Amino acid sequence: SMPIPRNGLRFKSLQQLVKDGFELRVPVTAPGALLSYRFATTDYDIAFGVYYESEDGEGEMVPEHRVDSHIEPVLAELSPIPFSKGVIILYWDNSYSWFRTKALTYSVGLAYPDSDAVRAAQETEARRALNACLDDALRAEARKSRGKASVAQLQEQVDTLEEQLRHLHQQLDNKLHTLHGTLHEQRFLGDRIADRRRRLPGLVIDLVVKGGWLDGPDPHVEEGANCLVDQGGDEADTVKEARATQHGARVSAPRRPGMPSPPGGRPGEGSSLDDMALGHRPSESGGGRAGASAQIGGEASPRPYTR
Repeated sequence: SMPIPRNGLRFKSLQQLVKDGFELRVPVTAPGALLSYRFATTDYDIAFGVYYESEDGEGEMVPEHRVDSHIEPVLAELSPIPFSKGVIILYWDNSYSWFRTKALTYSVGLAYPDSDAVRAAQETEARRALNACLDDALRAEARKSRGKASVAQLQEQVDTLEEQLRHLHQQLDNKLHTLHGTLHEQRFLGDRIADRRRRLPGLVIDLVVKGGWLDGPDPHVEEGANCLVDQGGDEADTVKEARATQHGARVSAPRRPGMPSPPGGRPGEGSSLDDMALGHRPSESGGGRAGASAQIGGEASPRPYTR
């Protein structure tokens, strides 16, 4: 049987049933600890391993392996434990056996050295912790000094960027104001153009009815007439007829004595466009036009204009 440690812990069980697995956690609170264990099973073997968890990390002390603990007890001592604070985990694994539950008997002890050795180890551990803390404080102070030197430079850069940002915001506001004004003007001009285009056909037709010259020297009248021709429809036919009438009047009708020359006409040419000024147009027969006017005894016989 295992001796009971004088300065430590002891864990014991006479009949622990293990179906899948069983672990025993042994706490370690001081450096230099010694772990001892003894266990046995009845009838069948079992797998066993020892692990630890500490402030410095985790590790394996005894790799897990199957042991013939049913033939003879397994005894071992592990020292010194490689950490001062943590836990040791003893694990018995029976997961490979689906149908057989193992009966486990164990005795585990954790012992520490005598008080002088423990005190010396504790002092060493405390000194190590103090030195680590001082080293960390010195590193932090050095890093703080380096950072403080760049604070002024960074603050100056931030101030410059903020000033640039304010300037950019002002530029953005000005551009947005200009953009909104331009868009408003575009909408206004679009409405104005649409309104003038709606009024243009009526004005041109009114000018035709009143005997205006569609091919005269006025570019606005000519542009309006061309716009109507491009649009097609009845207004385009009226413009074409008026232009044909003007052309025929210029080339075929003799000018009566004392009649003034038409706008844009050549001296000596006659015209019957005074009839158009009265709302007349040349007579038609057989679906064709017979010229600017029908000659009856050398005189033009006007005919009322109808669309």
